[in-house]
Amino acid sequence: MSTLKVNKIRDTAGSADSITLDPNGGAVIAGVTTVSTVKVGSGVTITSDGDIFHTGVCTATSFAGEIPAASIVGVCTSGLTKTGGFGKILQIVQSHYTSNISYNSTTTYADTGLTCNITTASSGHGSVLCLVQGHLGALANSGEDAYAQMNLVRGSTEIGTAFIGAFSGNVGSATNDPTTYQNAVINELDDGTSGGTTYTYKVQFKKLSNAQQAAWNGYNGPSTITLIEIAS
Repeated sequence: MSTLKVNKIRDTAGSADSITLDPNGGAVIAGVTTVSTVKVGSGVTITSDGDIFHTGVCTATSFAGEIPAASIVGVCTSGLTKTGGFGKILQIVQSHYTSNISYNSTTTYADTGLTCNITTASSGHGSVLCLVQGHLGALANSGEDAYAQMNLVRGSTEIGTAFIGAFSGNVGSATNDPTTYQNAVINELDDGTSGGTTYTYKVQFKKLSNAQQAAWNGYNGPSTITLIEIAS
């Protein structure tokens, strides 16, 4: 085996050295170098199409660009800032109530007795998904249409409403067959909550438009309210 010993390499037409060698085996390459594949030991390979393959532990002080979620494997315990898509269910609470109530006002609501309490997580801000299913009726005059309204509130804040209609006859009165009641559903996301606070949600109802009375009946289900806290 022969050994060529030099400390600098320059092109015959060049004005500066292209490669400078040092006694410890290192090399400094000046200018633009084009190769098809660069392999550093057994850990890093750079291919001609720009891909870099790395095995083992990679340490960097900064990173620019995006990493697809499917490409991230393992557990990160700190150091990441979430920007979206990290929401999760923190808790679910539910209440149900069986009642049979009639109410005659069109201006104010009556409580149905269906309430549910939730104490939100002590840290961060989230939202509460409210799912309500009730059985609502309206007693109509003959030949007239009548309506009733169900309302969900958190304290004094209205979260959502639902309506049902009764047409030309006695439909859904408190004394009639409960099968004449109609399902009333409210599905609303309440984004007005704060962490570490107890909230009470309650369901109310009243009559509307030409109704003799509105009626609430919990015998058919019973009526339910479900609260789902979702982390932001």
